[in-house]
Amino acid sequence: MFWTNRGKFLLLEWVFCRTPLPINFYVMLITADNVPTVDTNILSELTEIADGNGYTEGGYALTPGATDFDVITEDDFFNRALVQIKNIIWTANEGPIPASGDGARYVVLTDDSESSALAIGDRQVIAVWDMKTDRVVTNGFPLALDDLELRVIGLGVGSEASIGAGDDVLTEDAPTPVEERFEHYSDELPITEYAVPTWRGVYYGDLVHQTFTPEVSHLLTKVRLYLRKNDIDNDNDLFWGCQIFATTDGEPSGSALVSKIIYSQSTPFDWQWVDFVFDSQITLTAETMYAIRFYMTPAASQDPINWARRGSDVYSRGQIWHWIWRSYLGPETPIYPGELEDGASEGDLFFEEWGYEL
Repeated sequence: MFWTNRGKFLLLEWVFCRTPLPINFYVMLITADNVPTVDTNILSELTEIADGNGYTEGGYALTPGATDFDVITEDDFFNRALVQIKNIIWTANEGPIPASGDGARYVVLTDDSESSALAIGDRQVIAVWDMKTDRVVTNGFPLALDDLELRVIGLGVGSEASIGAGDDVLTEDAPTPVEERFEHYSDELPITEYAVPTWRGVYYGDLVHQTFTPEVSHLLTKVRLYLRKNDIDNDNDLFWGCQIFATTDGEPSGSALVSKIIYSQSTPFDWQWVDFVFDSQITLTAETMYAIRFYMTPAASQDPINWARRGSDVYSRGQIWHWIWRSYLGPETPIYPGELEDGASEGDLFFEEWGYEL
């Protein structure tokens, strides 16, 4: 069992802010189509099992009070308090529960309204129990939920006190978010060519971009680029960086949304993935084009670092851009002459962008 963050908020609001209690609470059965987490707020984010054969859409109604919440205990040995819900039974008749579709995987406790019934999808999710497997109840048999518990566990005093989950048979810790790869162009290795930045002296060079378009909205945490650092002289002051930009009509535009700088080490390396882990995180919106910029300080000789690419336009959700500039001060100064060249015919650069789905 775990409390949602919304459930913790409601509990404190009911107790300390004197917000009226709901007329009813509801115990409902949920499929595994959309997995509930501590960040789940309302029922429309989940999928209730199908109505019929002994299960009614909206679940089992509970009334606040000692009848439906029939056990409440202070436990000084384990430093906790708990309340149990009375036994709930659904019996399948005229067919299985659910009547169709996926089985019941999760049990959720929701609120209703203090004045009138909410739409089912607008009910707030307070707590979740995981039944570990999808349950389909055979016609004529019951599904019994005995003594569902809600626990408040004191882990300490002051800032250490918290609401926690119990360790009964239905206990499950809140899922840990998993960092995953989203948009990328990295499955076409080995490379056929490589791209600049190529530095032709101190005052002239290329800022190289690869645009990309995420398919799903997510929190961006890092970008990986496939790079090679060459063995050159006088590069002790070299550093290179990665930035993310918005785009306008497919072109990189505006100020950097996020940046990461890596300071040079003189040791060269062959082609490898280099991670740019951003110090802050931004949200990338689905079907919105962004640009990855790779840049460096000028070096005394040409080609200190190469960014790998394939010389054909395979990646359909973005393209290469070269931003030609002249400056005495570096890539953060105004662009001279500001010429932006369309690199659509030059293939695609190898990149991966990682983060957490929202």
